[in-house]
Amino acid sequence: MKLLIKIRGGSHLYGTATPQSDLDFVGAHIAGAREILLQTAKPVIVEKTSSSDVKNTAEDVDFESYEIQRWLKMLGDGETRAYELLFAPRDAMVMLDAPLWADALPVAMAQRNRRVKGFVGYCRRQAAKYGIKGSRVAAVRSVLGLLAGFQLEDRLALHEDRIAEWAHVVDHAKLSVPEGSTVPHLIVCDRACPLTNRVRHAVEIYARVEAEYGARARAAERSDGIDWKAMSHAVRVGTQTIELLSTGHITFPRPDRDELLRIKLGHLAYPVVAERLETLIDEIDALAPQSALPEEPDRALAEEFVVEVHRRTVNDG
Repeated sequence: MKLLIKIRGGSHLYGTATPQSDLDFVGAHIAGAREILLQTAKPVIVEKTSSSDVKNTAEDVDFESYEIQRWLKMLGDGETRAYELLFAPRDAMVMLDAPLWADALPVAMAQRNRRVKGFVGYCRRQAAKYGIKGSRVAAVRSVLGLLAGFQLEDRLALHEDRIAEWAHVVDHAKLSVPEGSTVPHLIVCDRACPLTNRVRHAVEIYARVEAEYGARARAAERSDGIDWKAMSHAVRVGTQTIELLSTGHITFPRPDRDELLRIKLGHLAYPVVAERLETLIDEIDALAPQSALPEEPDRALAEEFVVEVHRRTVNDG
């Protein structure tokens, strides 16, 4: 393979490294001519100095590199690691093929888009996992109250009009058809239940959510059992998403690295961080429709660039 770029990633890039942080390198490469012709090129190459079942230490070094076709697709999908490569500062770069990078950069920039599904999806999952906002608890309790008025063996679809009327006035609730499906789903606090399900299935789903919120609220009071590193990543991705939607750029090291490090080290109260994360989600939802970024990535441009780079590699090989 031929490396296009290699950077120091992870906490060393974000500005949140501690003495315990391992070295994490990320790269993009072009597959070799033989692999291209035989269609055996790996989209991702991973090298680790420790086994996968052992937690990394400061002595460990990881390297993950994406074939250029995969990297451009990741950019279009809004995956965070791909954007680290795109916006890494020069002092974070370990290696750069400057002429090829000059050709690749405008193509990569054309993959930015306001949907950034990877960023937003990650933030939503983390907010659903860690958030304890009172309106979310109220929404779950409200849907359980709604469902209590139906027969347990009824299909939800039998009550679609009533559910739609309820969802229209309740925060964190909606009735919609998710991407890739043809069936309407009841979605409450990011937990979806298709209307083809029976009422008892929906009750089971949202009763579990209510129990999770209760356990989370109790954990928040004690501030124990919290994955602070995961929460710092969630806040970081949220602020990165807002910066990208606002400016088309992401700054490294992160301007909010002091806050992120305090979260990572558990120096902020859990409710404060949970509210911060959920506020970021609200800001992203409000900002995305107004972003100057295009609605979709330029996939055709990426494909043409990959064809040309692969053709050149085969001819030279």
